[in-house]
Amino acid sequence: MSKHNPQPTKPIDEVYAADDSMISEYVERAARPMPDMDSDLVQFYFRDIRPISSPLSAETERLLAHDVQLGQQARQRLQNDPNLSEEDRATLELMVEIGNRARQELIMANTRLVVSIAKTYQGRGLSLADLIQEGNLGLMKAVDRFDPDRGVRLSTYATWWIRQTIARAAGDSGRTIRLPINQGQRWGRLRRIFEELSQQLGREPNYEELAAAADLTVEQVQATLLAAREPMQIDELAGDEEDRPREDLLADTESELPEQATSRQLLSEAIERLLNMLPQREAEILRLRYGFEDGENHSMAQIGEIMGYSRERIRQLQHEALHKLRMLDRNMQLAEYLD
Repeated sequence: MSKHNPQPTKPIDEVYAADDSMISEYVERAARPMPDMDSDLVQFYFRDIRPISSPLSAETERLLAHDVQLGQQARQRLQNDPNLSEEDRATLELMVEIGNRARQELIMANTRLVVSIAKTYQGRGLSLADLIQEGNLGLMKAVDRFDPDRGVRLSTYATWWIRQTIARAAGDSGRTIRLPINQGQRWGRLRRIFEELSQQLGREPNYEELAAAADLTVEQVQATLLAAREPMQIDELAGDEEDRPREDLLADTESELPEQATSRQLLSEAIERLLNMLPQREAEILRLRYGFEDGENHSMAQIGEIMGYSRERIRQLQHEALHKLRMLDRNMQLAEYLD
């Protein structure tokens, strides 16, 4: 599978050495008001979602996502280069601010998606407010990892992250203690702060940092996390691995990565338009291999049993079919999605 390296619209070195007009542009954009994300989440979604959550055009979304990427690069430059001049540091700090604002705009524009997905998980032990909180964490992760140059919209990419965070929270709710409303709100707020500090610091915050950001005592933070039974985060914050539950130390090898899910979806859409241009035998192999036939991805050995060929022959035919697809329409950029 070929690698794809995103190319920001304005490379960081270009912005870093920007002229006065470019600096003025960043100053003007940085002066725009940023929506308040610290207000009560439920109140925000159901009172303010209509005027704030409006769809973005593909081009606007792409430009904002590039701003997020540039902000991330600028933050790394600030952290790793101790010899910056005051002027250079000011420019990079401005880029970080632009990236933060672009991130907020992308989050705001996709809040309806969080609500719609959260509603499908109601009745599984968590309130809608908690489901939305979890989904919002997934949305933030998606925005931070989104690559606008892959040709997929953020909503498509974010859906995987949102579903993952909500599904895990809903699955865990059966073994958690139901918290009082005020305690549950505090727990949700700590989860959001934990994610935000992790992004800002480049590592997981400790108890003291969480408490300071949440305006709570360390004891209150510890009590809330313990009551909510968040063993993975509590153990990470405490830095004690000896008492960590064994299952929390195991990697999740069953979940498909978002990049894999996105690539597979794009592949499905692209191949579907071209399958009729292939010989029937080769088209059938691809349908079985990628789940077009029955929704299940079949191994080469399974396809060989179905069609009466050896595994090696199926591999050869699949290779030929994928090669033909690449030749049929190079403009569809299938190469980065095909093995």
